[in-house]
Amino acid sequence: MNKIFQLFIVIMLIINIQYGYSQYVSDTRQLNESPADYQRIVRYDFKDRDVIGLPGNGSYSGTMTFAPWSDATGGENYQLNFNSDGIFFRQGLSGNAWGNWRNIVIANSSGVIVAEAGAGTLQLKSGDKNHAYMEFYVHSNSPSSRSAWFGYGKANDINLTARNEIPNGNINLITSNGNIGIDTYTPREKLSVNGKIRAHEIKVETSNWPDYVFEEGYPVGKLAELENYIKTHKKLPDMPSAKEVETNGIALGEMVKLQQQKIEELTLHLIEKDKQIIRLKQADEMKTLALSQILERLKKLEKN
Repeated sequence: MNKIFQLFIVIMLIINIQYGYSQYVSDTRQLNESPADYQRIVRYDFKDRDVIGLPGNGSYSGTMTFAPWSDATGGENYQLNFNSDGIFFRQGLSGNAWGNWRNIVIANSSGVIVAEAGAGTLQLKSGDKNHAYMEFYVHSNSPSSRSAWFGYGKANDINLTARNEIPNGNINLITSNGNIGIDTYTPREKLSVNGKIRAHEIKVETSNWPDYVFEEGYPVGKLAELENYIKTHKKLPDMPSAKEVETNGIALGEMVKLQQQKIEELTLHLIEKDKQIIRLKQADEMKTLALSQILERLKKLEKN
């Protein structure tokens, strides 16, 4: 469409230069002529937007029509429409209906480019370079310095890249209470990944770290009670079951915290067991000493 539009504008300029005066604008606001109604003519019309099916707001508009031939053998006829929402384009063969109006993307009075594509798409095609990407330039004091780019950055590239080239600049993905999914259309968390994640380091922020286990009076319980619980439930207290993990997954921060709690409880059990071993060893040493003393006395009695 871009080449057609450029050709259209050039032809309009040539005609105006050739005749040296402004073309007459016909008031055909209530008519929606078909492509066949235009034959070998360039025409300017005042149109009602609703009558010609033009999208957007407002009542009236101006239309430029270029019909290069008298029938379809000469190719399509073309129309440009100018209105308060911008410039629109459509084309059609003589004998057929006009195609849909398409918005020509240009900056509005605020310098903002708006494309009302509806069900359409914005396409970046590679041409003969075999790659396509968008570039962003945000520094007015250095307008030729690229700030970022997004797309397929080199020939035959299979990787879609988003790169912020501003030093220390971030790339942010912000939702309105929504979630982000990688290889999933139904993310259930802020970030849902249907696959494996590899990282040099993962930092999880959490609260209520279980140092309270070492506070005086913490009910660490008895190992016999823990044994009975394990026999009954086939898991440690407070830990999720295998079925719960299969269904809901695990919250990494919460799981690390629970594991730390169990490690600290186990440490208290080990300390208590170590104390018991020391007490038993001391008692055994006292018994050994007492037995040695008895044997020494018996030896003395035998000599007498």
